Amino acid sequence: MNVPLTESIRNVAVVSHAGSGKTSLVEALAYCAGSLPAPGSISAGTTVSDFEPEEIHHRTSLSTAVLRCSYQDRVLHLLDTPGSPSFIGETRSALRAADGVILVVSAAAGVRSALQRLWSMVRDSGLPCVVFVNDLDKDGTVFDNTVEDLIKELEMTAVPLILPMGSGAQLGDIVDVLQNHVVTSHRSGRSCWPSRRRPGSTPTFCRRGPARRGNSRPPAAFPAAAYDPRARPAVFR
Repeated sequence: MNVPLTESIRNVAVVSHAGSGKTSLVEALAYCAGSLPAPGSISAGTTVSDFEPEEIHHRTSLSTAVLRCSYQDRVLHLLDTPGSPSFIGETRSALRAADGVILVVSAAAGVRSALQRLWSMVRDSGLPCVVFVNDLDKDGTVFDNTVEDLIKELEMTAVPLILPMGSGAQLGDIVDVLQNHVVTSHRSGRSCWPSRRRPGSTPTFCRRGPARRGNSRPPAAFPAAAYDPRARPAVFR
């Protein structure tokens, strides 16, 4: 058994309010890294994070779960924290052990008071933070509006690194701003998310191609000058 060096380990706390999609995100990250043969489902009670009977019954996290996966030359410990205010102590403990944070924001729910409290905790911790905007496939969600709310309500310096192309039912490709690539989740007009794959293999939905000008363009609310390559998040360094 290979024991990773301490220098290669990164503890990443995934925090947000209840129902934002933290557990689903952690499952997807572990799946993409090859640690899971298939992403679990909260509704079916098959997620790795929520394994306690109470969590499966209530469909919500009640304690912090740790998922381990490898990415490039790093070993990531993903700390899936509960979102209920009753378990805020779990989030505080996870932040003390973390090297970085993923703050999950639901585009459908918007910036709630619970999110403001969590952002204050993250800011006070001094940890590098990446914001993941979730639920963009739901009707009425707009990526630009969510980013503007983050800047206004949380007084956050938000620099978009990924831009979605489309919204709601039309959400499909995304633009990797730093790499100037389009990442698509469709093949021949249909989703090609595989049900199972070998650990360590590349997911087939991560097909990349150079970004092109044309009708399918990313949102234009943020000028190109705002995308500073030096702003690459430090959480995975």
